[in-house]
Amino acid sequence: MTLKYRNRPYGPQRPADPFSRFPRNAQPIASAPAMGSRPIKVFEPSGKAHWAVHHHDSWRVVANVPTADGARVMMTGDIVRTPVAWASS
Repeated sequence: MTLKYRNRPYGPQRPADPFSRFPRNAQPIASAPAMGSRPIKVFEPSGKAHWAVHHHDSWRVVANVPTADGARVMMTGDIVRTPVAWASS
């Protein structure tokens, strides 16, 4: 029996840069502005983005909620459990 070796590992290849699934202007979540009421895009490890604000030590999802007067940007009650990156737009 002959053993064959490959010059690359088996299985899916992981990107060398962990931020490759996020936009170019994304930064680590540790540098996100925790003070203020302006929503920012917060990214989960999968790359899914949410508009969120930092409130009570967690990132809360905000969305346009229809009201009788039109629409308002309000917290939906959802929390981004594992944010890893953020972007301002």
